[in-house]
Amino acid sequence: IVSINAYGKQLLACEEYPDPAPRFVRDLLEPRFLATHARFMAKAFRDGSLPRSIQHPLRSVTMYRADASTIQCELLVGKLDESQAFEDEASAFFFGYFVPT
Repeated sequence: IVSINAYGKQLLACEEYPDPAPRFVRDLLEPRFLATHARFMAKAFRDGSLPRSIQHPLRSVTMYRADASTIQCELLVGKLDESQAFEDEASAFFFGYFVPT
């Protein structure tokens, strides 16, 4: 994770941590999804594109918060193009927007 805005940090109960916090997407995932996420990421990096199964507008997910509670969110995942890249972060390929439900 490269950056989380103030509202996202508030939703994830990590306001007191430096940006970015959490550091890895896997820190937000239910343990049962860790292996699937790792496979998706390996394929995405290998192919340079998102798996078809997550190429849709919104996905309902449970996210883990810094205080160990969970929050239900709608998640949008996309691929950054060169014009959207973070200045000092060549390894940032994807973005995610989440909204609590």
